[in-house]
Amino acid sequence: MKTAKWSEVAGLVGALALFAGGARADTFTPISLGTLPNGLITENYAFTIDPGGCTPWHVHPGPLWVTLTAGQLTEERGCGIVHVHNAGQAFAEEPGVIHRVCVTSSVAVAATLFAVLPPCFTDFNDEIDLTAGPLCFGNHPASLDGPFLCPDGVTYSDPAALSPAMCDSEGNPNHE
Repeated sequence: MKTAKWSEVAGLVGALALFAGGARADTFTPISLGTLPNGLITENYAFTIDPGGCTPWHVHPGPLWVTLTAGQLTEERGCGIVHVHNAGQAFAEEPGVIHRVCVTSSVAVAATLFAVLPPCFTDFNDEIDLTAGPLCFGNHPASLDGPFLCPDGVTYSDPAALSPAMCDSEGNPNHE
């Protein structure tokens, strides 16, 4: 599995679009970066991609939330699982879920993305792991459990460390 920065993915998408005869483009702009009390980081981005554009098949090392502000985005998870998201809607991408997204509207997609990641992905170095495509067990897609390669190319992060704290029946953190 190869790890690539979003800038590399954007370059790959742009190169594939040009090779295919299109003049598509996308942008991935950092908005904010923060550190949670437990050491995890939060990153917020603005993302745009032109009609007909797709990301490669990939997974994220931490949870990501997407809010569409314009256009229509189709998320494919393989094995026949497709979700269509429209402007004004939001969706989550869980760590390790193999997917890709494509613009299926005649207008560019504009979205904001919010991610919670291990500290090794700081400084807007939100990387994704590229995959050859989805894995299916019957008609159910498989997820990758990680660990995922950190930007230093040596350290690995474990998505299990990003799981929310377990809560008791009254919503209070369970510190077991």
